[in-house]
Amino acid sequence: GLLFATVAVHYTWILLRLLLGKNAEKDDLEAMASVVSAFCIYTAFLAFNGMTEAFCTGVVVALDMKMVSQMGLVHGLMSLLFALVVAPIFIRIMDNGSGESVGAVIGLIYANAFCMALRGWIAIWFAARYFPKQENRSGDVSITTKMLELLHDMSPHGMVWLAFGVSYQVTKYSLQQFQSNSIGNKWWYKDAVVHVGVGISCVLGIATISILFERSFWKRLYDMFRESKTTTKRQKQE
Repeated sequence: GLLFATVAVHYTWILLRLLLGKNAEKDDLEAMASVVSAFCIYTAFLAFNGMTEAFCTGVVVALDMKMVSQMGLVHGLMSLLFALVVAPIFIRIMDNGSGESVGAVIGLIYANAFCMALRGWIAIWFAARYFPKQENRSGDVSITTKMLELLHDMSPHGMVWLAFGVSYQVTKYSLQQFQSNSIGNKWWYKDAVVHVGVGISCVLGIATISILFERSFWKRLYDMFRESKTTTKRQKQE
């Protein structure tokens, strides 16, 4: 999700330019690229929500059935909140009252992103309520403290965050240079190669820093893969 939100978000313009060709109007190209870029940002919030709700549903709700009805009620309220409040507000903000369809679509995407973030925080809140009870220390740790602990445990290392931030700025600058040089230039493919090369370099840089500073994560992932492979092999033998 972060990779889409920080790097891929600056490559929607070039992707659409390749698909539509040289006859694409600049205004139409920028409008469509803005919508696809909004979807790229949305994927980060979608991933956050998916990760937190999967954890909460698989671990917490499975062991505390009382939370099933509570989470169902919360999700129902979230749907009403989105339809009646969040979506109209974001649509009005993004189209600036002009009624343009592009602004309305982007507003709807950002409204979904907001709700995904809110649902993610709610899932963390449910988990924070559950773990102190299991650890018999409900009086020692506040829910807010436990929420921050869980958020810290699932977040990337600070250097990885920095790598994503730098990559966002670098690819953004590269996009600006590419756009200024490609309009009306029949040799725009050369600039496109440079822009894509910048993106690939950023992805490789993020991957390298992630491997260096998230060794425990990669080790656990490797152990899970090896255990899954061993279990599958054992089932086939049986």
